[in-house]
Amino acid sequence: MMSDGVLVKEISYDWFYSAENGEEVCRAMVGDIYCYPTHSGGWHEMPMPEAYKADKIVYHEPRGEGDRHYADIYKPDGTVIRTFNLNSITFMKDGEV
Repeated sequence: MMSDGVLVKEISYDWFYSAENGEEVCRAMVGDIYCYPTHSGGWHEMPMPEAYKADKIVYHEPRGEGDRHYADIYKPDGTVIRTFNLNSITFMKDGEV
């Protein structure tokens, strides 16, 4: 992986527990369509929820001993979120932007 970062398609981060929903994570995704599996084994598509939208997500590897990996999430409103608490990462395919 490159030292300046690798583009990511989807990331879940900051796992937490709520009384209302149980286990939850924050999500960020690049794209306009949100797909998730159905109980029947198929897939359901819907417009990307605003809370999940990201213009770009960049993953950074640790650079030295004691360093952590992290990701920068670039939101459509210009906000950049840097998270070190990564639960799962879906990388872009070669050539995918």
